Amino acid sequence: MERKVVLTPGQIADLMRQVKPTVTSAELLQGVGIALRESGGQPAISNIVKSTGPANGSVDRGLWQINSYWHPDVSDAQAYDPLQGTQAAFVISNGFTDWSAWRTSNDNSWKVKVADPKVQDEILTGRSNLGFPNPLDPQTGVDVVSGVVDGAGSIIDGVGSGIEAVGSFFSFLLSKRFAWIVLGLGVLSVGAIVFFRDQVEAISTETAKALI
Repeated sequence: MERKVVLTPGQIADLMRQVKPTVTSAELLQGVGIALRESGGQPAISNIVKSTGPANGSVDRGLWQINSYWHPDVSDAQAYDPLQGTQAAFVISNGFTDWSAWRTSNDNSWKVKVADPKVQDEILTGRSNLGFPNPLDPQTGVDVVSGVVDGAGSIIDGVGSGIEAVGSFFSFLLSKRFAWIVLGLGVLSVGAIVFFRDQVEAISTETAKALI
């Protein structure tokens, strides 16, 4: 099952910084708010438009929900790619300064998504709520948060494999094959004890005869 990718507010802000290094705080807040309101931060999401207008049946695509009818120049590959989609949004919004092409900008519903002071701090400082630099931080270029998550997943997988191995061992102990092996070893042990006992008795008898 493919894991659903959801970008954090800080990650979306980092995408905007990569496209426009001089992006302002106001542009970041509005842009991230619109992306969250439009797609929930999901780069792979799509929505079919149902309307009475010419765009009926078209598709809103990707992180920025770029419409296939109004923006046919933006391919699906571009729209669903986080960075290329952000580059397209940059062009459509005239450098992140005019978001009127997005309905969520006109009704101001995007503001709800960035009203939390913690979210604002993450967007403006480029740091996640975990205290790590955001994975798409252009200054580090390191996917720190995903690395921590992947590392934890590897540990969990390792523990799971260990538990499975222990379970297999105990299953073997309880199997009939193991019982036959134990029985066979027991018979061999008894046979060895009897053999050595007979040898000791024979040696003792010979020694006794020699002393007479």
